[in-house]
Amino acid sequence: MFVAALLSAAAGEEQPRVVYVYSDTCGYCSSFTPKFEQAVKALPARKVERLDIHKQRELEKAIALGAQVTPTVFVLKKGEIVGKLEGDVTEERLQKFMEEQMYSQSF
Repeated sequence: MFVAALLSAAAGEEQPRVVYVYSDTCGYCSSFTPKFEQAVKALPARKVERLDIHKQRELEKAIALGAQVTPTVFVLKKGEIVGKLEGDVTEERLQKFMEEQMYSQSF
């Protein structure tokens, strides 16, 4: 239900939507979150949703979305998941991923 609603909402949006799956108790997330927040801040205004899997309701949403590890970043465009980045990657890799996904004109 959540995924269908999220994809449906993203289908009607001109700008991509970013979903960040993390946990406050995840060591990798503690390292990655500041990099993620900086990358999102550097982009033009976008819709960003954060799912903390430490909360049961958000865990269920993250699983339904297809998250298998934390941290995971999803990019949705026109009602589809078009990008997925897993793990505590470098700042450079995250920035490249975000730029490729956010500015791709393939959709």
